[in-house]
Amino acid sequence: MEKRRFIAIMVPTRRARKPTLRFYQRCCDPNTAIYAFCPDDIIWSERRIIGLRRYKRSYRQRVFPFPLVVYNRCFNKKTETVQRLEDAIGPGKCFNVINFFNKWLLYNLLKPSEAGPYVPDTYLYDKEELPRLLETYKLVYIKPLYGSMGKFVYRVELQDDGEVHLALHSLSASLVCRDIEDMQRVLGKYLGTQKYLVQQGIRTTLLDRRHFDIRVLMQKNGSGEWAVSNMASRVAYRQYFNTAICETIRDAADVLPRIFEPDEREGILRALTDISIVASAEAEANMGLLGELSVDYVVDTDKRLWIIEMNGKPHKSIYASLKGYAFRRRIYRRPMEYAAYLARPEPAASNPEMPGPEALEPEARHPSEADPPAFGAEPNERRFHQANDAESRTPDSTPFHPAVHPPRHAESGTPGSTPFHPAVYPTRHTRSRIPGATPFHPAVHPARHARSSPPESTPLDPALHLSKPAGAPE
Repeated sequence: MEKRRFIAIMVPTRRARKPTLRFYQRCCDPNTAIYAFCPDDIIWSERRIIGLRRYKRSYRQRVFPFPLVVYNRCFNKKTETVQRLEDAIGPGKCFNVINFFNKWLLYNLLKPSEAGPYVPDTYLYDKEELPRLLETYKLVYIKPLYGSMGKFVYRVELQDDGEVHLALHSLSASLVCRDIEDMQRVLGKYLGTQKYLVQQGIRTTLLDRRHFDIRVLMQKNGSGEWAVSNMASRVAYRQYFNTAICETIRDAADVLPRIFEPDEREGILRALTDISIVASAEAEANMGLLGELSVDYVVDTDKRLWIIEMNGKPHKSIYASLKGYAFRRRIYRRPMEYAAYLARPEPAASNPEMPGPEALEPEARHPSEADPPAFGAEPNERRFHQANDAESRTPDSTPFHPAVHPPRHAESGTPGSTPFHPAVYPTRHTRSRIPGATPFHPAVHPARHARSSPPESTPLDPALHLSKPAGAPE
């Protein structure tokens, strides 16, 4: 019987499996067998995973063996699941071990490195130390230790008359403090006990009177080396400093000529590449195996580059509006090429070969169950990939294999009955033997909640939270 080896993508939820497969399956080597799963799909006791895989034009759920390599797309600070997978399939077989970066840790890694001159001075937030920093830099940004999308980033600026202006997202002050002591009292109220950083403020060059950054997407290639996959600029709305709430996304090749002279551009492009490679290598050397990240830069009024952020799970949706089909394929293909590179060594003890999906179970869900709405899919990417999901196709009958299907009990021994696996199909009860009924398993079919229930939201104080301009993305 044909034996298959798999590369797997771990996503946060079951609903994120299908859209993830759409993007990566279409852009990887057709000979690469991949499936998607979430942490709840792992059957640790049997070294198997309930995963979703694309078969021709449809998606089917199967029980798969542990893969050779796992590409982690779960955005969280906890690494227990990834570490446990590494113990099962071997060290160096899970990449993006950490993708929710600690900004203070990154600063301490980059500042002593060759990228240090491009990193703004950064300090842990201390209420008593903040006045000195504000006197020194006049402009500072207060950021959460963990954070993304510019959430809860406060812009604090000391004016010539002694007033302190506080702003969230916008350049316009949402709160004006009479003096530094008043500012300390206000910030102490809103920051609470969460840990924050104080970062030196950079007076940046503007593009059409708008703030912008340069995001360099770094990915490992098929040789296991860091390479630049794309450079893009996020241009914020007018009077906004937060480029995560951007009005447009532009190719950096179109933006740099408007900022730098012709004789400066080659040196800037080379610096963006070299600094990003150094920063990526430093992060990986101290955080564990990584396969992709992004490095965000701003350009100050003296045309100097500054690293203001690094992200462990860069959103690929920002590239959907850029021209160039080839590079959009590249940003999805490279993680799969790197996974294939990691899968080349095949230690037999860590990766026992298992029968392929042809010998495994039929779909572990009710045939009439509609696919839930895609969750975790990045906006605009659906327009890029037009997947034809022929869900109504009836798969061929699945052959019985003694290594997967245990001896059938008397109740399932009816001629023509479908074999079952205890990991997917629990023991059948009398009432489940109605013709056409599909057995239910809580590991595959979690309890459904009312989809109309809104997600929990974090309340913001109206004094600091500004409404976004019309048309701004969420």
